[in-house]
Amino acid sequence: MSANSAVLSKDRSQLRIPKITPAGEALLFVDLAQVTSHTPEQIEAIAIELGYSPTLRIAEYIRGGQKVLEPVLLIHQGQLSEADDVLLNHWENLASQIQPSTAVHLRSSQSLAA
Repeated sequence: MSANSAVLSKDRSQLRIPKITPAGEALLFVDLAQVTSHTPEQIEAIAIELGYSPTLRIAEYIRGGQKVLEPVLLIHQGQLSEADDVLLNHWENLASQIQPSTAVHLRSSQSLAA
């Protein structure tokens, strides 16, 4: 494996959304391939307006027995905290604006509802 291949392999793992949310963490992201109501730039602007610094990532799904990679906008990845209500509010805000709402994902290693 060349040095460039090694770097690419490392970078690829950093670009993917984890299939299983790490313990104590929450992920908020939008599956851009599913969105019909906004452009990726518009979604990015909404996330920035909410106070985030979103990044483009890749999510892996299994559909019809086939592995599918889709672009997602990672809005938040971090430790669960007392600010979980804010994160829930932002998820609800995004889901109310973006169509279909199922393109907006909030994953957590534990329940965010109190």
